[in-house]
Amino acid sequence: MEGASPTTAIDLTADDPSPPRQLQLPLPAFGPILLPIRRARARDERSPAPSPSPPPPPERRPPPDEPQLTRRQHKAAARAGGQPNGPELGGPSRHGDLGAWKERVFQELRLHGEYAAALEAVRRFQVTSIQTLVPNRYRRPIENLQLPPSLPDAFTYEIAEPMRAIRDVYEEHTIAKQDPTKLVLYTDASGGNTTSGCGLAIVYRQTLPHGGGWSPWTMSGYKVRGQSTPTNLLEGIAFIKALDKAIEITKATPNLLESVVVYTDAQSVMQQLGGRRYWDLRDYVVTKVNQLCALGPSLSLRWSPSHSKVPGNEIADRIAGLANRHDYQGLAEVVDLSDDDVDVKDEDVKDGYGDV
Repeated sequence: MEGASPTTAIDLTADDPSPPRQLQLPLPAFGPILLPIRRARARDERSPAPSPSPPPPPERRPPPDEPQLTRRQHKAAARAGGQPNGPELGGPSRHGDLGAWKERVFQELRLHGEYAAALEAVRRFQVTSIQTLVPNRYRRPIENLQLPPSLPDAFTYEIAEPMRAIRDVYEEHTIAKQDPTKLVLYTDASGGNTTSGCGLAIVYRQTLPHGGGWSPWTMSGYKVRGQSTPTNLLEGIAFIKALDKAIEITKATPNLLESVVVYTDAQSVMQQLGGRRYWDLRDYVVTKVNQLCALGPSLSLRWSPSHSKVPGNEIADRIAGLANRHDYQGLAEVVDLSDDDVDVKDEDVKDGYGDV
């Protein structure tokens, strides 16, 4: 630029403690303009580099045996005080949400053979053995009955958390649970609220002595005809008939049985036992439970989740369905009058069949 003086050199070293120099830019018309020049500092230990941000925490993944819970199920578990963090501590309140987990336990316990044998037992069931049961007598109070004050201490009932209930009832079908002193029965009902017919079933098997394994399944089907009866009462009558079977077996083998377990897929039976409202069947249930426990064995009523490939429950469910749909078609019809505590009245039978 013509008429301008040379510019001053700029010192940009970081070691010079002197104040920052000024750059003179001489212009011909306006004179020099002073601009402050800041020295560039080298990045060293006096100005440490920013620390990197910490990595995000790893995402929690449930273990393989933990079922996936929806937000609604988590809230329900929290309200109930449960811990939905493991298969044995809580989880879904409906066993229908546990399909994959149930299948893993089924595989773990190797129940394929037991399940196949159960289906084969149903195929061999003789429908001609189905008897007719009239429910009317169970729905009225027993006349002149000296009812025990309460259920005995030897009787317990429980609606277990779904995961534990499924595992417990699965394990009943394993070799480890074979015990000649224990009797396990399964009950079910089909239909309800109709006079045309419903179905009940009681199935069981016993452990043979001297390591003989399981006995064949014993299956009893009942076609219920008479007073219209809701399903929850049908399930209760099925429990009564299971108690009849247990009493019969206990009397036939004195001093053998130490415990009797009855599985039902109807929680209503246990809810009625624990409730304060009047229950049509309470007289019969209390009487039968006391009769069985007086013979020596303890008694436990437990919940078995339905439609979960439980061999005993599957047999009971299918036999109850066969009894519900059964049409005698000229075959001899046998009316079950096995209850030894009640005199069956003529009108009970007539209610089921009209004039006889």
